[in-house]
Amino acid sequence: LPPVERIAELIQQERYKEAYKLAGKIAGPELTADSRTYLSYQQALCERALNRPEKAYARLKRLDDRLAPIEDYRRFWMAGALEAMDDPAAAISAYEDFLISSPHAALGDSAHLRLAELYVAGKQYDHALKTYQRLRQRTPALTPELFHRTAAVYDLQRDHGAARTQRLQLI
Repeated sequence: LPPVERIAELIQQERYKEAYKLAGKIAGPELTADSRTYLSYQQALCERALNRPEKAYARLKRLDDRLAPIEDYRRFWMAGALEAMDDPAAAISAYEDFLISSPHAALGDSAHLRLAELYVAGKQYDHALKTYQRLRQRTPALTPELFHRTAAVYDLQRDHGAARTQRLQLI
């Protein structure tokens, strides 16, 4: 297999350390511009998996709009890297910006969930509840899970009556 494809195979097998090591050995001059971009994405994926969010974020930031088909993933991963770097305000902003501009349904659902969890962690309960409500309208299939999550937020607000009402919706 060509090295870039071998790295993809290792990533698929969740052998990130090996993939990252191999990616570091590939010389840049013989690669096309597209292959270098793809390799950088692979390195960023490995850095995220190896708990190196700062490196992943910096690498993803340099790749701004270089590979249009996965631009939404790049932006979503950058928000996740900010979250892993323990910068919730920046992560919230990145997820909010992502949700404004991305048409990607599955990533949008994940971004809503991550955003709501960040709001809950920051005790911004009203924002979390609104985020769950938007997601429930957008993706009805998630309604049971979202009733459960909404009930948990109401419990944190000590509004046990509202929490009970949410739980009753599950019956």
